[in-house]
Parts: sequence; structure tokens; C-alpha cells
Amino acid sequence: MYKVEKVKDPFEFESDGKVYSVPQISDLPLKRFKKIQKTVRDADENMREEVAVDAVLEVFDEFAPGSTDNLTYMQAAKLVSAYANGGEESLGESSPSSD
Repeated sequence: MYKVEKVKDPFEFESDGKVYSVPQISDLPLKRFKKIQKTVRDADENMREEVAVDAVLEVFDEFAPGSTDNLTYMQAAKLVSAYANGGEESLGESSPSSD
């Protein structure tokens, strides 16, 4: 008998001092994952990246409501990149400048 594997640990991130978690992209419910795939596949080739970012941000809005409300464009881009790569990212931290 086949036994379904346990899902991976969720993707966790911090924004405005609060920790959020969403399922890893590979652990999204199948219907949700297929909807993202279709949306990206059906987009014009030159718009696919933007459509993919929007689709991922919708996942964050669905599974971690409010988590992206106060993000800048660059913070959102870094968050989507970290999510796509399965890493963790702190959105409120910045590296010290070297003046």
C-alpha cells in the first residue's frame, strides 16, 4: 500500500515583527497549485514573471492574511524569491551601510 508522505515544514518569514507561515509551493493543495500553473502558462511570454509573482502573492494573502500589506515592491520581490527557493527571509532587517 502506498503511504502519502508528510508535507514539508511550512515556509516561514517575518514581517513587521510578526512571524507568518505558508505551505511550501510543492505542498500547496493540488487544485491551488494547478491554478497557479495554468495562470502562468496561459500568460503572454513577456508577462509570465509578473504573473507568477502575483500568483505567489495571492498564496500569501490566502494562507497568511495581512502578511504582505505593508511591503514595498523590493521586499515583496525578495519574499517571492525566497519562497520560490524554499529559504527564509527577514523582511524588516537591512544590512548596515558602508559609508
